[in-house]
Amino acid sequence: MFSGLQNVHSSFLNLEELRINQTLSNWNEIITLVCAMPKLKHLESGRNRMESLGSDIANTPRSAAMLKTLNLDENSLQDWIDIMSSTSNFAGSVLSVIRIPGAIAQLWSTTV
Repeated sequence: MFSGLQNVHSSFLNLEELRINQTLSNWNEIITLVCAMPKLKHLESGRNRMESLGSDIANTPRSAAMLKTLNLDENSLQDWIDIMSSTSNFAGSVLSVIRIPGAIAQLWSTTV
């Protein structure tokens, strides 16, 4: 879906907010995007029919993005451990709010 991203990398360098709701993006595609956006602070990726994030942390590049908000609302995610481990590749981020389906905003205030 996001092939050729390396050609538009400079366009995303200063982006701070990204909404990719209802794009049917999977987590690996989202990570690819986020890695090209070092100033990204707010990411919405709701209603993408994701059942798990399940990224392979060993093979996932670390992102320089400084995410503060990650919205995964209205996906079918159910495994908190999967969510925590899959978001650990946001080096230096302090996620203050992670929205997950069927739950009120979950607060997580720890450096990843």
